[in-house]
Amino acid sequence: MVSLETLIEQTDFLLGKQKEAQKDCLEIFGGLLEAVQKKLVKVKGQPEEVEALKKVHTLVSEQIERVQEDTQSDIEFLTEQLSALREIGNIKDKKKIQELVSQMVDDSADIKETAAFKKEVEDESKVSRQNLVTLVNDIREAVSEDSAKDVALYLESILGEEETEEDEEDGECCGGDCHDDEESSCKGCSRGCCGSNDEGADIFAALEEISVKEAKKKK
Repeated sequence: MVSLETLIEQTDFLLGKQKEAQKDCLEIFGGLLEAVQKKLVKVKGQPEEVEALKKVHTLVSEQIERVQEDTQSDIEFLTEQLSALREIGNIKDKKKIQELVSQMVDDSADIKETAAFKKEVEDESKVSRQNLVTLVNDIREAVSEDSAKDVALYLESILGEEETEEDEEDGECCGGDCHDDEESSCKGCSRGCCGSNDEGADIFAALEEISVKEAKKKK
């Protein structure tokens, strides 16, 4: 049976990684926005290019806002869980502590050892962050080569596809019947900062969902 100490350590670690992800998203996307703004200054006499660049800037800005909202949701969830776990740790009755832990984590759940858990999170984070950096650099290069119109069309189609997928996921959440009580709330269906899909359609995937969903299922 998983110990309270293990849950606290892994939740605390995951919370820290989510905060890092949030910061990384802002820095990486912020750099892209700066590049677009600098390009706008250089193409003042080219109406079509200016319009395309403004479109790119708007799309990226809107995506940053969505990513930050999703990340903040996960950070708040994990913060609440960590606080609850620490409150349990203040209980003097060890039997009661174990009963509460059992209520939070299914006895049949496969909880990784903390060292393995941290390594998996770190490895996936590094790969996903590098993928984001590469993709953003590709967009920045295309913008610098006066291909803003193509970039805008591409981003618009990709983000439109992403929103459609999110709507479908939201519809499946809780069987499409969401309630206000904690157990049936759709809060646990949040995609997280920086979630990605297997086909790579979400070009803004900064970090994998890493275990946020799993953490929510376990708790």
